[in-house]
Amino acid sequence: MLPIRRAALLLPILALTLSASNCKKVIVEAATPKLPEATQDGKNTFGCKLGDKVWLPGSDHMLLPPLDADLTGTGFTLRASDDHNDAPGWEEFNLSLNTTSFVPGTYTLRNGLTARYWSRENDLNNIEDYIAGSGNTGTLTITKVEPRTKTTTVLGNTVTSNFTVVSGTFEFTATTSAGKTITVKEGRFDVQAF
Repeated sequence: MLPIRRAALLLPILALTLSASNCKKVIVEAATPKLPEATQDGKNTFGCKLGDKVWLPGSDHMLLPPLDADLTGTGFTLRASDDHNDAPGWEEFNLSLNTTSFVPGTYTLRNGLTARYWSRENDLNNIEDYIAGSGNTGTLTITKVEPRTKTTTVLGNTVTSNFTVVSGTFEFTATTSAGKTITVKEGRFDVQAF
């Protein structure tokens, strides 16, 4: 009879231990950054893997938006930044595509694409500037280009704005002037370009 009692006492303790370890696992998984879904609705999302780390834009203030997209008659520019208080302090991706015919398709470093990643500490020291140049590889695949109009009411006035949904994927390697190289992969974005 004694072994059954011990088992009966140990069973709730074992269940609590397993339950606590599962909670810890759920909390860790929820805190781990994940790439945004690959959407095509103008949700203003951006994400990539910088090496093996998921990189997402973010801002500690409202003065500078962490994601900005411009579409003009000469091309498309996308800037994503993270101005956080921990090291390195400020990071930014810049993707540009010079073309007068902006349509879905895959563009490379040799046909109009420029790609750059840079970082610095909050005190403006230790700037690292990675530029995708002739010795690097890189592609930008535009999957959607769709002009849209949005009408809203601001202080009783109707305001109409025109923008273009631009969605796609990207990957590239880039190098500093000192020869350090980074790999950017699984990049994706879904933005409203003005």
